[in-house]
Amino acid sequence: MILKVCWKSSKNKQWYFIGELSYEKEQYKFVYDENIYKAQEQGFELFTNLNDVKLSYYSQELFSIFANRLLSKSRLEYKEYKEWLDLKDDKNPLEELSKNNGFRAVDSIGLYLIPQKREKYVIEFFLCGVDCIFEYKKCLKQIKQGDNLYLVKDIQNEYDKNAILVRTKDPIAILGYIPRIYNKDIISILKHDKNSKFFIKKINVEAPTQFQILCRFEAKWPKNFTAFYTKKEQNES
Repeated sequence: MILKVCWKSSKNKQWYFIGELSYEKEQYKFVYDENIYKAQEQGFELFTNLNDVKLSYYSQELFSIFANRLLSKSRLEYKEYKEWLDLKDDKNPLEELSKNNGFRAVDSIGLYLIPQKREKYVIEFFLCGVDCIFEYKKCLKQIKQGDNLYLVKDIQNEYDKNAILVRTKDPIAILGYIPRIYNKDIISILKHDKNSKFFIKKINVEAPTQFQILCRFEAKWPKNFTAFYTKKEQNES
């Protein structure tokens, strides 16, 4: 399991891939991404104790910058939290980070699972931007697990030209956004697979809004496609 570490600039509101976090040979590994220099130009400061962009870092314990994004198992709400995230293995910190995306109010870091090449491209995620959706709470009562969802490009979005809205079928209602980090992948994939599946995997009415609608997207893995590849030629292929 490999997670992309991303950072959002407060200056231009753009997300940057800044590194990769993985677990291999019984130790955690973190490396900075080649885009780190662009992020630094926008004000990103290297993580404490991980301050050389050219090094690969290893540790038997999860690096503190990521460990403090996990919910303590001693918390009273942990059992509910585990159900909200649909965690299968609560002993795997990277699985938890791939579901909660490591968000904290004090910074703009996010972690996302990199889909590994196989017959199908499969991702699961919670909808974003639900707090901005008119009558969202009303819509939440009308949907159910297994409902198919539909994608709509938000072409007038001033922050992201690739923004994708998520809607229901009948009656039509906007539920939220695809996490921005997956937009280019999905746009590219849909050019090759018109029979993709996108549906509600789980609804958590009592959860915080960021954990209420868990979705699943499945599609055939296109030939010569690489997940999270940012080169222009893939996006236009």
